[in-house]
Amino acid sequence: MKRTTLFFLFCCLTIGLTAQDLLNEDFNSGSIPSGWTQETNATDGGWKFGSAAANSSQAFTIASNGTNIAATNDDACNCNKNNDRLILPAMDFTGVPVPVLEADIFYGDRSYQGDQEY
Repeated sequence: MKRTTLFFLFCCLTIGLTAQDLLNEDFNSGSIPSGWTQETNATDGGWKFGSAAANSSQAFTIASNGTNIAATNDDACNCNKNNDRLILPAMDFTGVPVPVLEADIFYGDRSYQGDQEY
């Protein structure tokens, strides 16, 4: 058992040492990150950046994660958010054998009209 635990720990440390972040964004600047773009037809300008409280509305509360977030909330503007897109800059994955995308996402499917796309 001890040998298995040590081997597992060694593998985790080795994997951790070889991983690299190609992009890491926490939205703490409170504005759209440099190089990112957005598309929207919404009357409120699309994606907003800031605290969960600032991006929440009376009928749609976003739980705080303790930091700033990127959010789009159709309840706040009572407008059409069907075409809101947040677009990362182009990235070169040459030499990256297994790229992985990790994201913390909160999605509230509280639709009263139509179907939701994921």
